[in-house]
Formats: sequence, structure tokens, C-alpha cells
Amino acid sequence: MIKIDPASYPDVLPLVEADERGAVYPLSVLQSKQAGDVFREGGAYLIWHCSGFAYLYGDCLGSFPERIYRGFLAPGSKAPRRLILFAFDPTVERFFREKEALAFGTRYFFSYQPQQADQSIIVPEPYELRPFDRELFDRVQGKVTPHLFWGSSEAFLRGGQGYCLLHDGQPASWAFSAAVSDRELDIGVETAPEHQHRGLALLVARRMIDYTLAQGKRPVWACAAGNEGSRRLALKLGFVKTAECTTIKAASL
Repeated sequence: MIKIDPASYPDVLPLVEADERGAVYPLSVLQSKQAGDVFREGGAYLIWHCSGFAYLYGDCLGSFPERIYRGFLAPGSKAPRRLILFAFDPTVERFFREKEALAFGTRYFFSYQPQQADQSIIVPEPYELRPFDRELFDRVQGKVTPHLFWGSSEAFLRGGQGYCLLHDGQPASWAFSAAVSDRELDIGVETAPEHQHRGLALLVARRMIDYTLAQGKRPVWACAAGNEGSRRLALKLGFVKTAECTTIKAASL
């Protein structure tokens, strides 16, 4: 297994473009829009987004899955960041099911269907809607934040976008581009616990949908199968489920 140079990324593009399921993350790496790593063994590739999301492409039989397990998922492995492998191939899933110290889940993928109903954005008082800047990038704290998906404010402000609802100057709810490719934008959303169940996530997510469409890109959405709130929000916004996969990660995560 070797790490390939970004100059070779165009050679991998046809494999990814032939399978659109969740492809915005690997494409964001291959198109040099976000950071990540690409590893190859023979005709198989692992594309590892800076957020930790990882995808397999090509002929993934043989020793490649074993090397991935030992190098990044097994107890005691020295992975530089988390790795959450998205497995669409049942053969790959069966291989990892036989390994120890792993946790498995299911992830849903959604695509956007344009809405005919009123999609106007009315910000309730006393909230204020602001685009992300360097200060907001550094201040927003949570599980789904631009920092996790971009690493630095410089990278995010150069290649991404986001909007935040503030309450008394404090971040209350935010939506942003978690991944960006030439054709798609994956929307990440989170609301601070004290501001949940007020419809705020719907507002900021709609703002990101408007931004995405204005850029000529397709909005996409994904969430863990157990995240009922995110799934319901996606459907309310006009997304429809298009695919699902098994997620594989170290049990210690």
C-alpha cells in the first residue's frame, strides 16, 4: 500500500465519478478542494478525507483491506486521525466483520429535490444570521463544525461557506459546506443544545441550500441511520434518500 502523489489524482477520478454514492467527499480530495490522502495497492484505492471519512474504490480483494485494518483501525495502530470507512461492497463489509475491536453502523445518503412550497427564510428575534468568518470559525464548538471538515479557517474561507444564527452574540445554530466537489456540496448542520427544537437548523440549512444552488451545485445530505433528527430535517428540507452504506471504525472512537 503506497500513498500516491496529488499529481496522480486525475487517474483515480473515473473510478469515483462512475459511482455517485457519497462521492462528494472523495471528489473533494481528488479535485484538490479539501485535504486528504489517497492510498493505492494494485487497482484498489483508499481515499481518506481530512474529516476522517474514507472510501474504497477498485478491486479491493486481496491484502488491501488487511493493510487498512492493521494500519488504521486495529488496536495499537498509529493512524494520524480517525478513519471511518464507508463500505458499499458486502464483500468488504464481511471481511471487516471478522476483525476485532471495530464498531459498525449504517449511513444514509440523500439528494435534493427542488421544492415548490414557500422556502423563505425569516429569522426570528432576537437571533441574527451571519455568514461564517474567521472569528465564527474559531468560536463554534460542537460535533459538526467547519473545523472538523476543513482543518483551518484559511482553508474553509477559501473553499467553503457557512451561515450561523447568533443569540446574544453566541453561536446558536450553523450550517456549512462539509464537503465540496465540482458538482455537489454536502451540508453539515448543528444546533447548540440550549437552542434545539426551535426550527433554527431548518433556517440555516435552507440558507445553505440557496447558496449551493446559486453556485450551480447540487445540495447533498448524509447522516447516521440512528440520527432521527437529521433524517427528519433532511426530508423536511426536500431531500430524498438515495443510498446507504455500512460504516466501519475503531471501537474506541
